Amino acid sequence: MLPFASALFMYSHSMLTDLALTTTSLPVSACILVKNESSNLDRCLRHLGNFAEIIIQDTGSTDDSLAICAKYSTTVYQEPWVDFSYNRNQLFKKATQPWILWLDADEVVTDQLVGHIADFIGKSSPSDSGAQINRMVHFEGRWVRHGHWFPNWNGRLFRADHWRMPARRVHESIDLTEGRWHKIGGILEHYSFKNWKDFADRSEKYARLWAEQRALEGKSARLSDPCLHAAWAFFQGFILKKGFLDGLLGLKLALQIAKDTYFKYFLLIKLFYDRAQTDDHTP
Repeated sequence: MLPFASALFMYSHSMLTDLALTTTSLPVSACILVKNESSNLDRCLRHLGNFAEIIIQDTGSTDDSLAICAKYSTTVYQEPWVDFSYNRNQLFKKATQPWILWLDADEVVTDQLVGHIADFIGKSSPSDSGAQINRMVHFEGRWVRHGHWFPNWNGRLFRADHWRMPARRVHESIDLTEGRWHKIGGILEHYSFKNWKDFADRSEKYARLWAEQRALEGKSARLSDPCLHAAWAFFQGFILKKGFLDGLLGLKLALQIAKDTYFKYFLLIKLFYDRAQTDDHTP
C-alpha cells in the first residue's frame, strides 16, 4: 500500500500545484520585444496567464502581431527600432511589477517553469536578485539536447530595481546591480529558426553586428583567427559538448556554427583593414 499511497500523494500534490498556478498571479512583468511575430506570438502569449503583467514593445509590425496581442491581457507600446540593448532597456523600464521576466516572442514558458519561478520568488531573500533559466531549442522537428545550444543558461528573471543592460548591438545581457543570480529548474522552450535558410540568414546578421560591435570597441583579429576559432567552435560543440549525441543534426549544427564563427572573425579583420585604409587616405 505504501507505493500506492506515495503515488497518490505525488499526484495530489501535482494537481494542487497546477491549481495554484491557475489561480495565483505572480508579481512579474513579462516583457516581450516584437516585430512581425504573428507565427510565434499566440503560442508564446497563451502560456503567460500566471503573470500579473504582459508588456509588448512593437517596433513596426506589418503582420497580425498587434491583433494577436489584442486577444490577450497585454499592454502594448510602439517604439522605433534602434538596437537590441536600447529597445530592451526602454521595454524593461515600462515594468510595474517587482520582478521582470525577459522573453522573446519565439519562446514558451512551460507550466513546470512557471512553478519554479513561483518557488524562486516565494523563497527568495533580498540578496537573491535574479534567476538564470535553461533554454532548449526546437529545430528541424526535434529538441536539440547537446552541443552549443544546450544547456543554455540565461539571466531572464530579475528584480525590477536591480538591473542594468550595457549598450551592445547584439548578444545583449542583464547585469545585476545588487545581489546574485541563481539557477532554477524548468525549461524555456525556444522555437528559434524556421529552417536552415532562416538559421543561416540570421546567423549572418548577428555575425555582422558582432563584428561591428567589436570594431567599435577597437578590437581586431589576427589573420589566423577565422580558421582557429572556427576549428575550436566545431571541436567544442561536437566533441566537448557532445553534439554528436544529436546525430546528423548535431553534426550539421556544429558545422554551421563553425562556419558562422569563421565569418564573424573574417568580417572583423575586414572592418579593421577598411578602417585603416580610410585613415591612411584622410588628409
